[in-house]
Amino acid sequence: MNNLYFFVSLLILVSFSAFAKPGVHVVDSLENFSNKEYKHLSRLIKDAKIVGVGESGHGSSGFLNARTAIIKKLIVNDGFRLILLESAYFKTEKVNSYLNSCSNGSQTEQDFTKVLKSLTGIYSNVEVKNMLVWICDFNKSADVAVQFHGIDIWEDPWVNKKLIEKAQKFFKKDTFKSLYTKAAANCFAWQIDTWEDGDTLPAWHYLLETWRLPSAEHNICLGSLSNMQTMLRGYQGVKDEDYFFAKLALKVSYVFQTYRDLFMIDVQRVLNLRDDIQAYLVTQWMNKYDNKYKAVLLAHNIHVSKKQSIVVPNNPGNPMKWVDVRSTGENLVAHYGRGYKSIALSGYKVSSSRDGDYITLDQEDALDYVLQDHGDILIVDPAAKWIDRLGNWWLHGENEPAFFIPSIQYDAIFYIKESKAATRLVFE
Repeated sequence: MNNLYFFVSLLILVSFSAFAKPGVHVVDSLENFSNKEYKHLSRLIKDAKIVGVGESGHGSSGFLNARTAIIKKLIVNDGFRLILLESAYFKTEKVNSYLNSCSNGSQTEQDFTKVLKSLTGIYSNVEVKNMLVWICDFNKSADVAVQFHGIDIWEDPWVNKKLIEKAQKFFKKDTFKSLYTKAAANCFAWQIDTWEDGDTLPAWHYLLETWRLPSAEHNICLGSLSNMQTMLRGYQGVKDEDYFFAKLALKVSYVFQTYRDLFMIDVQRVLNLRDDIQAYLVTQWMNKYDNKYKAVLLAHNIHVSKKQSIVVPNNPGNPMKWVDVRSTGENLVAHYGRGYKSIALSGYKVSSSRDGDYITLDQEDALDYVLQDHGDILIVDPAAKWIDRLGNWWLHGENEPAFFIPSIQYDAIFYIKESKAATRLVFE
């Protein structure tokens, strides 16, 4: 009997070992993500100053719930206090103001509704609300509150303009005011003061009609913005909110103007412009808190990747070549070295409230396909020999699959076998 028991146990063990892959750890549930399970992830991102938590696409419930589970552990277990979101840098300040009011109990449900409405539609969902509610509750009793900021260029152009206008108080001479006036007259983005249709020309139509700007107008705009940046740099170290946001607004305005002008003729350059500015904004938020806080960066997998320049989506008919495209994470590695770590969120069957259903990758060289046999929720070491041996793998991208080399681009993969579309919130 004992021999039979031993034989059966050995058979089960051998069978399981043949099935289980090294470097793959099963998570029972996102709701009860235990410290024991988290240690597998923690080991892969050890000594991180900034952790990029990616996702194949925005608005997918499994990914949003997974990153909330990860954020909770990073905050409680490892002392992270800064959340940086792929969203407009100033608009997101409404969220931060709300979270900072949680400690004194002054927030109301009406305040919370306004906060969520301030975010881009892809973030106005139940899953993001649950994350913010948890952070709010944490901040009520925390010695150091969690701060929440945006790092993307998609700020309303008129907001950038108003923030820069406030910087005039730093200059006694009229030089800055003159440059500001030139920018206001020549920067096409600053001509827009609403996304609603204007009296004569809808804002979006205006943008589309100005891809080809007169070179003189465009150069005056960029020259004025650049000269204002130079003048503000003379005030390095100033602890003033108007100065801080004017500096960000000038940088973002310059990139936004160039980005829109180049988008149809130099896609590679504009992709670099956007990820470069995202990395710049990350460093500015870190500097604002004197680099005392560890940060979580929330963005697409392609942005948090540590070396995006090696990715070449070569699907038939795909005209875009991603070689030499820098990611936000690649910039941060150059700045922080091993202090930057990256986690990809991916899955087998993925639906997004923004992008609809993703293509199911059934190729044997698609890591999403291979992992779906190993469990519903997994923590994966991308440097495991069986993964690294193959080299290139397919993984879900934002709108289409892409080749990648896991061990070079990510420190960990958090895998959700099935991630359904997030539940959008409908505001009155």
